[in-house]
Amino acid sequence: MLCLTEKCLHYVAAMFLCAEIKAWISTDFVAEHPAYPRMCLDKKHSIVFMDGVDRYDLTRCTKQTCRAGYGLSHTAIVTTGCSSVHAKPPCQLVPGDTSAVFPGCCRKIRCPPRPSNDARLYLQYRQFKTKIKTRAKKL
Repeated sequence: MLCLTEKCLHYVAAMFLCAEIKAWISTDFVAEHPAYPRMCLDKKHSIVFMDGVDRYDLTRCTKQTCRAGYGLSHTAIVTTGCSSVHAKPPCQLVPGDTSAVFPGCCRKIRCPPRPSNDARLYLQYRQFKTKIKTRAKKL
């Protein structure tokens, strides 16, 4: 799709910005436990979960996914978590929803809404009108 108007370009840019997800990913390869074939054993939390299953940790705001079949009798636990984000003014960092699972629990950037085109034109008109009155008083 070819966009030549400014409005269309803003829409395309917004689509890419909204779709961007920032996160860190860690993969732990572990030997398959004989009692749990093709399953992941998270020894740190003493939890076993099946291949392809996601497990969410609300306290750390992370997602763990079990991936079986890595080499000879190995599984992988892929952990994904929130990355650090920074906001430039006038935007602010807001906390994520503590009851939501990843990525809903991650901090977000919230920016004030931009004024509409009509509002911008009205403000420019008011500023222009004020300048005219100021110049008229000087004469």
